[in-house]
Amino acid sequence: MKKSNFFAFISRMKYINRWGLMHSTKEENVSEHSL
Repeated sequence: MKKSNFFAFISRMKYINRWGLMHSTKEENVSEHSL
């Protein structure tokens, strides 16, 4: 149980980090276009 939860937590963190990077780059591109 602990191992599966640990791997699920890591995979979830990787997914959140990847989504956060995509969101931040998207915001940066929008700000550049507005300028």
